Amino acid sequence: MLGQEPVNPLTMMDARAIGVMRMRDEKGLDDKIIAVSVKDPAVSDYMDHTQLPAHLLREIRLFFEDYKALEHKQVVVEDFMGPVDAIRIVREGLDMYRKLRRGELGKL
Repeated sequence: MLGQEPVNPLTMMDARAIGVMRMRDEKGLDDKIIAVSVKDPAVSDYMDHTQLPAHLLREIRLFFEDYKALEHKQVVVEDFMGPVDAIRIVREGLDMYRKLRRGELGKL
């Protein structure tokens, strides 16, 4: 999530999904949701990843490419997708989680 303030792990925050970065690694697809803190005036006006400065998108891409390289893993970062795709992916993940909790899916 993008914002000015540091965020502690497991902190609940109001956020808006503005895009998704799709990665492929040895385990398959690995989508990274790009979100902004809706209460942070520095980023709250962003509605789509295309509004972000180009250098910030490059930084996000390079961060994930570099950390995978440090783990000696190959990763392919595909193009960024928009907020509609991000929301769809989050909803699909929630649906899968609910089915898993109800015992409708085997272990993933």
